[in-house]
Amino acid sequence: MIARRLPGLSALLVALSAVAAAASDPVAETACLDAAAQRAAVETGTARRFATLGRTLDGDVLRADLCRADAGLVYRVVVIDDGGRVRHLRLDAASGRLLYDGR
Repeated sequence: MIARRLPGLSALLVALSAVAAAASDPVAETACLDAAAQRAAVETGTARRFATLGRTLDGDVLRADLCRADAGLVYRVVVIDDGGRVRHLRLDAASGRLLYDGR
């Protein structure tokens, strides 16, 4: 009934959901680790120290969190690149491989 009253609303909602889906992060984290769990992950070799991985990134790191994801542990990183843009990255915590760059 609402769709009959506001025919443009349905089209708008479909368009907005498509935009949201395209912008979503494909590396979904379930939870980020506390400091003790982060130390344990590094000590057991499940994750590399972020200080080592962070040196390879272009720009200034604003935040980095070690989180659990479907594929294992990932670093969720926010950087400001050399052009002044904020970038949201996901790095594989074991290899340092870039999994997602939300430019």
